[in-house]
Amino acid sequence: MAAQIDSALAQQVAGMSAGQAIERPLPQGGWQVVQLIATKHLPKPALAELRLGLRTQLMQERLDQRIEALKTRTTIRVTTERVVQQEQAQ
Repeated sequence: MAAQIDSALAQQVAGMSAGQAIERPLPQGGWQVVQLIATKHLPKPALAELRLGLRTQLMQERLDQRIEALKTRTTIRVTTERVVQQEQAQ
C-alpha cells in the first residue's frame, strides 16, 4: 500500500506498469530495487461496515483530548503536611 512506503517511492511506483523495476541509491549506502509484479484495485468499504471502527476511533480521540486537557490544567504538589496531620490524630 502506498501509505506504507516512502512518499517519493510511492509516487514512482504509482507510475510503473506490471513487470517494471526501478533502482535508487539509499542514503546510508547500497541500493533499493523495487519491481512491480501486479496491482489490485481494492474497493472502498461501505459506511455501514466502517461505522463501528469510526465510532471507537472518535471515542478514543475524545478521551485522549480530555486527558491532555486535564494534564495541562492540573498541578501536583507533594507535601508531608497530611502525613503529619495523620500522625497527630493517632
